Amino acid sequence: MQLNPFESQLERLARTLTDQFGVQVVCQGDEAWTDGGQIILPSLPEPIAGPLERMVLGYLDHELGHVAFSDFKVVKEFSEKHPGQEAMLNVVEDALIEQRAMRRWPGVRANLDAMFAQIRDRVMSLAAKRDAFGRFCTAVYLKLAHYRDMLGLDGEVVGYEDVLDGFALVRTTNDSASLAERLLVRWLQNHPAVDCAEESPSGSAGKAEESQPTEGDGTGTEKMPGSSSSESPQPGNEHGEEQPSHERKATEWGSSRTRCRWSTES
Repeated sequence: MQLNPFESQLERLARTLTDQFGVQVVCQGDEAWTDGGQIILPSLPEPIAGPLERMVLGYLDHELGHVAFSDFKVVKEFSEKHPGQEAMLNVVEDALIEQRAMRRWPGVRANLDAMFAQIRDRVMSLAAKRDAFGRFCTAVYLKLAHYRDMLGLDGEVVGYEDVLDGFALVRTTNDSASLAERLLVRWLQNHPAVDCAEESPSGSAGKAEESQPTEGDGTGTEKMPGSSSSESPQPGNEHGEEQPSHERKATEWGSSRTRCRWSTES
């Protein structure tokens, strides 16, 4: 089978950029993720359009940011402490590593901006389908990230301004986890029904699971940030048609794995 020429070029570039980290980079499947030891980028169609090429470079920039700056031990500890609510750390950490990556590597901001512009409308429509926790996480990410576009979710973070202001002091994944804890505590205080459901006795486990603030049911920040939905933001092409799954981008964190925010919904 003939290899996609851009895929090979991308892998070579990624290996060069990550050589100092000892990270293996491959293109396969339809997701972008890293566990700190390898970076997986989506397989690509041939020929590849310019916007898609820029989007995949956005994948790479995002995952390089995690490899360079994220503490995966802290990610795992937060996930184990707050099962089903990992997205809260996800959104804070994503904003941090993208900020640090933009400062370190020229061109990262342009790649992220091009990627966001391509999928913006799709992400906005998916955000409307998310549960309360998913919408809040999406809004937190947008508030902390550099885009200055809240996609109409401004109201989700009203009353959290004092906590969000603490992002100015966030420098490490430990700092991200501390801020995520504060945001989660405040959110649960404002949603006591969800809090009580999480503490239900085992006999009510089914209802508790239905009421928990999960990673939502639809966005690329459920994966935008932290979703478990089968639907993901799919940018349209020049004919207004949705792109296939390898062109999607979002984020989800596993116990010690990070998937790109705008990536495929699982």
